[in-house]
Amino acid sequence: MNIWNNNMRFILCLVQASLFMLLSACEESEKQADNDPMSQGMQPGPPRLKRLNSGGFNFDVSAAGTNDNKKLLLSVRKNGQLIKEFEENLNGDILEVLLGDLNGNSNPEIYVFVGDKRKNMLQSMRGYEFSESGYASIQLPKLEKPINDGYRGADKVEIEGNRLIRHFPIFKNSDLPNEPSDGMRSVSYALNDSLMLEIAEINNLKQE
Repeated sequence: MNIWNNNMRFILCLVQASLFMLLSACEESEKQADNDPMSQGMQPGPPRLKRLNSGGFNFDVSAAGTNDNKKLLLSVRKNGQLIKEFEENLNGDILEVLLGDLNGNSNPEIYVFVGDKRKNMLQSMRGYEFSESGYASIQLPKLEKPINDGYRGADKVEIEGNRLIRHFPIFKNSDLPNEPSDGMRSVSYALNDSLMLEIAEINNLKQE
């Protein structure tokens, strides 16, 4: 009789332990569902294209929409605190995002380059300088003659020291697509006190 009672107690303990584990798993699943934006009928945010950091500032860049309804989304945080969110219409794709301090005032600048991704043709730029007191826009002039002679896209942009440099191949009129034969051109920009990028130097490297 004692053996039967001991066996029953053991079985009851196993059943109670199983029930406890099952209830705990259900509660955990409910918590995860509560924290899941999709389960609450919310759509996930657009995928982040790039995250950049400078001087305590954190920049998250993403894009939303398709075709003629594209938008640039930019979130800016300072020491973890959200200080600014941008949403701007885009006439093209985001080609590149760079951080710099071209004017050397220790305030970070972010440059978002927009254009035709198929041709990697830069068409416009969104630029901002951020400081403790706020932000200001940065302007990039359009390519004009004779600088844009032979230009068909295939841009590459980079920051070297206090210069923003735009490189692109030079095409002759007779050149086939993707087969430039007249060398490379580099346009170097400096940032003036009015936060306007101005051409500082132009270099042409002719193809031999």
